Amino acid sequence: MYGTEILKEISEEVRHKMEECPLGRQKDEIKEDIDEEFYERPIVSEEILYGKDGCIKKEDICRETGWSRETVDMIRSKEESAIYMDAGLKEEEIAGKKCLVRMDLDMEQKDEFGRSNKERMENGMAPLSKDGEIIELHHIGQKQDSPLAELTTSEHRKGGNDTILHDKMKESEIDRVEFTRERKEHWENRAGFS
Repeated sequence: MYGTEILKEISEEVRHKMEECPLGRQKDEIKEDIDEEFYERPIVSEEILYGKDGCIKKEDICRETGWSRETVDMIRSKEESAIYMDAGLKEEEIAGKKCLVRMDLDMEQKDEFGRSNKERMENGMAPLSKDGEIIELHHIGQKQDSPLAELTTSEHRKGGNDTILHDKMKESEIDRVEFTRERKEHWENRAGFS
């Protein structure tokens, strides 16, 4: 449950405290006002991303990363933003869609069958990272029309990231058949991106 729905569950006093959350504020400062389960769900705000260890202004993310506000508005928590920022992703438009793309791909790197990353992508296949991990696509905000983020398997699924990036409490809005087509087209178009 996100956005205004979750805010309705929070008392006026607690909501007021969260809206005024200064950067770096710790959850322990307001722990007595909210049950622990609250922190397992991201709060969506117009201007601030909240997380277990405080909050960050969306405008600060835009300024620090160069990402558009449209993309940042799809991010649901401070922890989610950190995953993309730690991956060093840059916003680009691929085939008319905003994407957070990797800048560290070696297009000449070969897979076990001798195909370069460029050849893999031209054939609609995901490239490999320098460590040999497949680069996966993630819908930021988990909506079918969301911007895409290029993440290694580890960045996408390991170390608790799977839970941060995917709301396990609700059914996915991603049409898997459509996403298979979208993924192939993304990599084909991405092959021409330099």
